Amino acid sequence: MDTGGTHGLVVLCENLGLEEIAKQLEEGVGRRVRITVLGHTLRGGNPTAFDRNLARQFGESAYDLLMSGEKEKMVACVGASIAPVGIESILGKTRSLNMYKYDTVNLH
Repeated sequence: MDTGGTHGLVVLCENLGLEEIAKQLEEGVGRRVRITVLGHTLRGGNPTAFDRNLARQFGESAYDLLMSGEKEKMVACVGASIAPVGIESILGKTRSLNMYKYDTVNLH
């Protein structure tokens, strides 16, 4: 803003002391600070039909698993379907982070 820009942006997480931080920013930069709280939909975008259908499938599968009385299982995407998976099959396992994908999403 000192070089001619007219706007600045500060991103904070989950309303943690917004009023106090805004006051400190106004005093520090000598400019008006406005607070805008984004809702979950705005942050993540509107769910697509695919998102809604996948969520419905996960919910139905989780309900069916719960009602079956089976224990120590969760629902997961296995191949092209949603299926019960034993929790022991994932305990203690790790997956490597694909840094190329991480950097693509987070640095651009």
